[in-house]
Amino acid sequence: MQKGKIVFVGNFWEFFLFSIVLLILAVITLGLALPYCAYWSFKYFFCNMEIELYEASTLDVGPDSRPGLSARTLGHFEES
Repeated sequence: MQKGKIVFVGNFWEFFLFSIVLLILAVITLGLALPYCAYWSFKYFFCNMEIELYEASTLDVGPDSRPGLSARTLGHFEES
């Protein structure tokens, strides 16, 4: 079996420069891209969220009532 070793042929300043560039790239990615993604995710969610309101009645309570079943959905809601 042959033996060998890993040799770094660059110098310290090259390593230092690449380290700084990678650090700056990471800061830009995490500092700008993640908040940008989060903003558009929240905006999409809240723009597509709807709140449905209905008037409470005796049809909404009881052991056999189902969630979301209201007087309006049953057709017993009269608009004035």
